[in-house]
Amino acid sequence: MEGTPARGYTAGDLVVSVERYQTSLRIVAGFRGCTSVAWNDYEVGDKASKRDTKTIGKRIQKTVGTSAKYCKLTAPAIAELNASLLFPVPPQPPE
Repeated sequence: MEGTPARGYTAGDLVVSVERYQTSLRIVAGFRGCTSVAWNDYEVGDKASKRDTKTIGKRIQKTVGTSAKYCKLTAPAIAELNASLLFPVPPQPPE
């Protein structure tokens, strides 16, 4: 898929992936050794506002928490994602 930046996070047995496709995001979280995986979709638009950035962070936390609940584990603290990385500025043609 062209133009689909993705960012991920791995800590111990936890894996989190945040993928963007056009105007939507999909957050996926899972733990090693557990077949349950939680996911969360979010419609953003062409670029994320400050409000969207905060919402994305909350949705990541919720997705990790849901996965931990299904796997009967404690959700670890995770680093904040800089959501602007999912919306890179397109390259400008040379003048």
